[in-house]
Amino acid sequence: RDRTFLSQDMVLFLADDHFGEFFQPGSGTLRALRVDGESAKLMGFAPNNIDLSLSWNGDLWGSAHFSMYVTKSLAAYMSRYAMVQTDRMHLAILAALLEKQVQLLPNAYFKSEAVYRHSLQQRFPRLRFVEDPDNLDPVGDDTSVLDGHLAKQPVTSSTTGLPSAVRSLLARAAGKVFARGQP
Repeated sequence: RDRTFLSQDMVLFLADDHFGEFFQPGSGTLRALRVDGESAKLMGFAPNNIDLSLSWNGDLWGSAHFSMYVTKSLAAYMSRYAMVQTDRMHLAILAALLEKQVQLLPNAYFKSEAVYRHSLQQRFPRLRFVEDPDNLDPVGDDTSVLDGHLAKQPVTSSTTGLPSAVRSLLARAAGKVFARGQP
């Protein structure tokens, strides 16, 4: 007889201190909302938003080394903020593992809320699900897109809009991965 079991998302098998090297209080709010087809479009396209995950879409995730460097670059970048507002579940989990205040918004279907209720709500007391964007904590002038690097520029989905430190880390990661012959 076939059996189906419900488990946690794989990232939740990491130890709570897995990203401990990046723990810091941070300041300001990072707003990292989807701009792709899975967006619930609850907030439109805010000028102070960047969809960080779109910068790394594609089949590059097949390389464990590259994935590790990208994830660490995200952790290093996100660690500078005190709060993260996102509708991307894995960004919310990473922010929670970094001990940030996290406000997770719904996406276009039930995944984020379902994972929140099943796995995140009890484990991460600083992460809360916010169904209505009117209930988000207000953000002040310290809310920025990449520390103001894009404040007057359109947000793009390529790595060209990322801060030079993040682009540099990615370039080094790509060089190490591809120098080893990893796809």
